[in-house]
Amino acid sequence: MSDVVKKFAPLFEPKSIAFVGASSNPLKWGFQIPFNLIEYGYDGNVYPVNPHESELFNLKVYKSISAIPEKPIDLAVAALPAEMTLGVVDECARAGAKALIVITAGFSELGGEGARAEAEMARIARQSGMLVVGPNCMGVVSPYPRSLYCEMPAVKPEAGSIAMASQSGNVGATIMRLAMDFRLGVSRCISTGNEAALHMEDYIEYFGEDARTNVVAAYIEGVDDGRRFLNVTREASRKKPVVILKVGRTAAGKRAAKSHTGALGGEREIFHGACNQAGVIEVADAEELFDTVAAFARQPLPRGRRVAIVSEGGGWGVLAADACAEFGLEVVDLPDDVLAQLDEFLPAWWSRSNPVDLVGGLVPRGLVRSAEILLACDKIDGVIALGVGFLARRAAEYRRRTAAGKGSGLFDAPVYEKFAEAAIARDVENSKALVKLMDQYQKPMVIAADTISTVHVDENEALFALMDDGMLIYRTPRRAARAYARLVERHDFLTAIGAR
Repeated sequence: MSDVVKKFAPLFEPKSIAFVGASSNPLKWGFQIPFNLIEYGYDGNVYPVNPHESELFNLKVYKSISAIPEKPIDLAVAALPAEMTLGVVDECARAGAKALIVITAGFSELGGEGARAEAEMARIARQSGMLVVGPNCMGVVSPYPRSLYCEMPAVKPEAGSIAMASQSGNVGATIMRLAMDFRLGVSRCISTGNEAALHMEDYIEYFGEDARTNVVAAYIEGVDDGRRFLNVTREASRKKPVVILKVGRTAAGKRAAKSHTGALGGEREIFHGACNQAGVIEVADAEELFDTVAAFARQPLPRGRRVAIVSEGGGWGVLAADACAEFGLEVVDLPDDVLAQLDEFLPAWWSRSNPVDLVGGLVPRGLVRSAEILLACDKIDGVIALGVGFLARRAAEYRRRTAAGKGSGLFDAPVYEKFAEAAIARDVENSKALVKLMDQYQKPMVIAADTISTVHVDENEALFALMDDGMLIYRTPRRAARAYARLVERHDFLTAIGAR
């Protein structure tokens, strides 16, 4: 275990937590955060602290952190008025707490006395060696090893390999909610706030060495130490993908960042150049951030930018081809031997080109059979597959109509049910086969489908089968092509530094 990993263990893997400012009022963060902590299964020792309470969540409430019998506490969390916070920071340091998260806002983002109090907070952290997160943040999530969901938002993503540090609490919560919706797992998520003592580069350095993390994500409004940021991200990028959403690119955005966390946005061109030099993947918005980290979490890297597209419908194939060209991918001409293999089972009127148009999905297992031929070709580096889950969606519609007594009258309920079962089984089998092919050939298989838009309404088992295997189904061909291009960008960086 490296020194950095040891240093951050009390924050991300605490054996004990003291919550200063615990409250019985459900409208207060002093209630909501410890409620989430306990409700979501944290199994370490929890010590609520409030001089005006006696019991909370069937736990004894202590008058002060110094009154807690266990010493030292691994992690303290403070959620109380700003004017009381500095005293609590000092008390936690004197009590030997190893880490402290300051939830409270009202510091450097306001300037004046708030900025001076934040500077004092940083001084106490340096002098004591206590890790201090925030202020003005939402908390920490770390499913390993103790089911730590110590945040204000009610979010509980599964355990996985994506780590995120976010200077905005609600952007971090957005990514975690997306992870929940699409069954993707996270390893760590930290809301960094104003970064009085610990800074973005500290978290990225830790994620780079954390064995639980395979993909690093960050939302950044400003960087204090540009040189250290460059050095840390360069080192982390050599080990695992680092994906960054940097905001404050416009004058309006810089003003918003300054009022939000007190961050200084910096010059866009300088930051972009530093990211290029460090091998960081830069993205433009939260949607692209999620799309990109999801791809890195499951997809193999391509060996190049030669891509084949296979689509259940022609229009989506055209959209994908345009998007691939936009993002610098090469939609290659299909070799004669590939065309001959596809001719064996596709109808005579198929397009005989790339994209491979499966004529409305009329060919049984056409998507899987085509994908295997394309992946096996040494002149193709990966596949974008479009249109999964149609039969399973149709089956869900039949079931709804039958349950509501709105069948067409052509079939009775048992016939509908029999068709639904067969359709779902076929679609699930196809989904599993696509993932198996991706793993077998170790080439990316990026999937997009419009059926993902109704997945939770229709309980689409074919899409759930993909998600349960860590696959993200993209909503549009363009998003799929963009994610694929990020995989190529990562491949090119590793090739350039001699790591592939």
